[in-house]
Amino acid sequence: MIHPRIDELIQKLKGVEAKNILSLNTLELLKGLGATRTEATIVIHQGFGISDEKADDFVLKSNVWPAQVIQEVFYETLKYMNYKPDDPGYSDDGNTIKVSLY
Repeated sequence: MIHPRIDELIQKLKGVEAKNILSLNTLELLKGLGATRTEATIVIHQGFGISDEKADDFVLKSNVWPAQVIQEVFYETLKYMNYKPDDPGYSDDGNTIKVSLY
């Protein structure tokens, strides 16, 4: 399941042609929508089928965003990549996140 924030950003990019997803214009659009560097990477990966490694490499090398502290990257990655609201082991109150390890 895709996290609502990531889905919202994906929907805003629906008019962008697949061949143009890995472009500075796309990243500037995401930044203008308030996306963090980690959110941009996850949107490109989950929304457009780009490998997580390729998406992260592109976003990181673009220098559109300043670097995020590692704790923020870790938190956002857990929050967005492990979104399972129907899982009883999952919770997210906006400050803390709990995911099931299986």
